[in-house]
Amino acid sequence: MEYGLGTRTLREAHVPLHRCLKDIGVSLAPGVVDVWCIDVRGSPEDRAIQSQWLKREERDQADRFLREIDRTRFVLTRSMLRRLLAEYVHTTPECIQFSQGFHGKPELAGEPRCPVRFNVSHSGARAAMAFALQHEVGVDIEQHSSSLNWQIISRQFFSPMECRVLESIPVDQRVGAFFDTWTRKESFIKAVGNGLSYGLDSFCVQGVGEPALLVAPVEDLSRWWMGCFDAGSDYSAAVSVRRSANDVSPWPPILSVHSIGPGQ
Repeated sequence: MEYGLGTRTLREAHVPLHRCLKDIGVSLAPGVVDVWCIDVRGSPEDRAIQSQWLKREERDQADRFLREIDRTRFVLTRSMLRRLLAEYVHTTPECIQFSQGFHGKPELAGEPRCPVRFNVSHSGARAAMAFALQHEVGVDIEQHSSSLNWQIISRQFFSPMECRVLESIPVDQRVGAFFDTWTRKESFIKAVGNGLSYGLDSFCVQGVGEPALLVAPVEDLSRWWMGCFDAGSDYSAAVSVRRSANDVSPWPPILSVHSIGPGQ
């Protein structure tokens, strides 16, 4: 049996990076998965402004990157995570405290456990962040690369069914199809939180020209939902959500996608 269809996507307007998030009414509702696709290109001045939200150890971590562009992308990604979480839990960015949950998956510190779940991914000039109430989430974004030896990777990590589908489509579409499939599988593994318990070739996703869908043996499959979203040209991105036990919010969830970055 297949699950994951029947949702609707809400597309929000692009928001400039420095605009106050309070102005756009950031909130998290039951039955909704918020995804933010963030352009993390910026100048040293942008990095200096955004650094105000980071802890000292985070600024030190940024300084260890050898390239200026990587330092900037790290700071912008981390600061936006703090700013968004602060809006969702009604505090200030600098007061956000992180801890490691089951299997080391990052979560908000505190007891009782905060109901806001989140996950982060970044690739190239984009970062993606997913947020939900109670439901475990995983998100993955990947910039397409024709130089990657995707044929070997797919044979090693994809299921036989996924490999057959990939090999059946036109050659000029296979790079994009590979990354569509990869991000969908990775988002599931990240939502599980214990990727070591699942081999990437032990489950299947629908990933070539079709809606994102989890289609293979997974425990409690009816509690899972998978979706993809537009992250820009030459990017693939997907999000997976596991419904919490005894949850009564609408299911499948609504996927609300927001774009944020430098002013247009």
